[in-house]
Amino acid sequence: MLATGPFTESQLVLGRKVYAARCAGCHLPTLAGQGEAGALVGTQFMRGWSNRTTQDLYKLIQTSMPKDDPGSLDEQSAANVTAFILRANGAVSGPMTFLVAPPLRISVIANGIAPGDFELGAPAK
Repeated sequence: MLATGPFTESQLVLGRKVYAARCAGCHLPTLAGQGEAGALVGTQFMRGWSNRTTQDLYKLIQTSMPKDDPGSLDEQSAANVTAFILRANGAVSGPMTFLVAPPLRISVIANGIAPGDFELGAPAK
Protein backbone atom coordinates (compact mmCIF):
# COMPACT_ATOMS: atom_id res chain seq x y z
CA MET A 1 0.00 0.00 0.00
CA LEU A 2 1.02 3.61 -0.55
CA ALA A 3 2.08 5.60 2.47
CA THR A 4 -0.71 8.16 2.04
CA GLY A 5 -4.09 8.31 0.40
CA PRO A 6 -5.52 11.03 -1.85
CA PHE A 7 -7.30 12.96 0.90
CA THR A 8 -6.54 15.17 3.87
CA GLU A 9 -7.38 14.65 7.52
CA SER A 10 -9.85 17.53 7.39
CA GLN A 11 -11.69 15.87 4.47
CA LEU A 12 -11.95 12.72 6.57
CA VAL A 13 -13.44 14.62 9.52
CA LEU A 14 -15.98 16.39 7.28
CA GLY A 15 -16.72 13.15 5.44
CA ARG A 16 -17.63 11.42 8.70
CA LYS A 17 -20.24 14.13 9.35
CA VAL A 18 -21.71 13.95 5.84
CA TYR A 19 -21.78 10.15 6.04
CA ALA A 20 -23.64 10.23 9.36
CA ALA A 21 -26.20 12.69 7.99
CA ARG A 22 -26.70 11.38 4.45
CA CYS A 23 -25.45 7.78 4.16
CA ALA A 24 -25.74 5.96 7.50
CA GLY A 25 -29.51 5.57 7.18
CA CYS A 26 -29.03 2.98 4.42
CA HIS A 27 -25.42 1.82 4.84
CA LEU A 28 -25.62 1.89 8.68
CA PRO A 29 -23.36 3.87 11.02
CA THR A 30 -20.84 1.01 10.91
CA LEU A 31 -20.70 1.06 7.07
CA ALA A 32 -21.73 -2.63 7.14
CA GLY A 33 -24.64 -2.07 4.77
CA GLN A 34 -28.05 -3.73 4.72
CA GLY A 35 -30.31 -5.06 2.00
CA GLU A 36 -29.54 -3.34 -1.31
CA ALA A 37 -27.22 -0.86 0.40
CA GLY A 38 -23.94 -2.73 0.18
CA ALA A 39 -21.14 -2.77 2.71
CA LEU A 40 -18.71 0.13 2.42
CA VAL A 41 -16.03 -1.47 4.56
CA GLY A 42 -14.14 -4.76 4.78
CA THR A 43 -13.83 -7.80 2.56
CA GLN A 44 -17.15 -7.34 0.79
CA PHE A 45 -16.31 -3.75 -0.15
CA MET A 46 -12.79 -4.63 -1.28
CA ARG A 47 -14.07 -7.55 -3.35
CA GLY A 48 -16.10 -5.15 -5.46
CA TRP A 49 -13.84 -2.09 -5.38
CA SER A 50 -10.18 -3.13 -5.06
CA ASN A 51 -9.50 -2.96 -8.81
CA ARG A 52 -11.54 0.19 -9.36
CA THR A 53 -10.22 3.70 -8.77
CA THR A 54 -10.80 6.33 -6.16
CA GLN A 55 -12.40 8.45 -8.89
CA ASP A 56 -14.80 5.60 -9.76
CA LEU A 57 -15.98 5.54 -6.15
CA TYR A 58 -16.23 9.32 -5.98
CA LYS A 59 -18.24 9.52 -9.23
CA LEU A 60 -20.68 6.85 -8.05
CA ILE A 61 -21.24 8.69 -4.78
CA GLN A 62 -21.51 12.11 -6.44
CA THR A 63 -23.93 11.09 -9.18
CA SER A 64 -26.13 8.42 -7.60
CA MET A 65 -26.14 8.84 -3.83
CA PRO A 66 -28.00 9.06 -1.62
CA LYS A 67 -30.49 6.70 -3.25
CA ASP A 68 -33.48 8.80 -2.16
CA ASP A 69 -31.93 12.01 -3.59
CA PRO A 70 -29.31 11.03 -6.21
CA GLY A 71 -26.78 13.66 -7.19
CA SER A 72 -27.67 15.94 -4.30
CA LEU A 73 -24.20 15.86 -2.74
CA ASP A 74 -22.00 18.68 -3.97
CA GLU A 75 -18.50 17.84 -5.23
CA GLN A 76 -16.80 18.58 -1.93
CA SER A 77 -19.27 16.58 0.16
CA ALA A 78 -18.94 13.60 -2.18
CA ALA A 79 -15.14 13.88 -2.01
CA ASN A 80 -15.27 14.03 1.79
CA VAL A 81 -17.51 10.95 2.02
CA THR A 82 -15.15 9.14 -0.34
CA ALA A 83 -12.25 10.03 1.98
CA PHE A 84 -14.18 8.67 4.97
CA ILE A 85 -14.92 5.38 3.19
CA LEU A 86 -11.31 5.00 2.05
CA ARG A 87 -10.04 5.63 5.61
CA ALA A 88 -12.52 3.07 6.96
CA ASN A 89 -10.81 0.61 4.64
CA GLY A 90 -7.29 1.36 5.81
CA ALA A 91 -6.18 4.24 3.57
CA VAL A 92 -4.11 6.91 5.30
CA SER A 93 -4.68 10.65 4.90
CA GLY A 94 -2.00 12.75 3.28
CA PRO A 95 -1.25 16.29 2.11
CA MET A 96 -3.24 16.24 -1.15
CA THR A 97 -6.95 17.03 -1.28
CA PHE A 98 -9.15 14.50 -3.01
CA LEU A 99 -10.43 16.66 -5.84
CA VAL A 100 -6.92 17.44 -7.12
CA ALA A 101 -5.38 14.02 -6.45
CA PRO A 102 -4.90 11.66 -9.39
CA PRO A 103 -7.11 8.55 -9.49
CA LEU A 104 -5.59 5.58 -7.69
CA ARG A 105 -6.60 1.95 -7.74
CA ILE A 106 -8.26 1.39 -4.36
CA SER A 107 -6.20 -1.72 -3.56
CA VAL A 108 -3.05 0.42 -3.76
CA ILE A 109 -4.13 2.55 -0.80
CA ALA A 110 -6.63 0.39 1.12
CA ASN A 111 -6.78 -3.16 2.46
CA GLY A 112 -10.33 -3.35 3.81
CA ILE A 113 -9.24 -3.17 7.44
CA ALA A 114 -10.22 -0.16 9.51
CA PRO A 115 -7.30 1.19 11.56
CA GLY A 116 -7.45 0.41 15.27
CA ASP A 117 -7.98 4.07 16.17
CA PHE A 118 -10.76 4.56 13.61
CA GLU A 119 -14.32 4.63 14.91
CA LEU A 120 -16.84 3.37 12.38
CA GLY A 121 -19.89 4.64 14.27
CA ALA A 122 -21.45 8.06 14.33
CA PRO A 123 -19.16 11.04 14.97
CA ALA A 124 -18.72 12.34 18.47
CA LYS A 125 -20.83 15.41 19.19
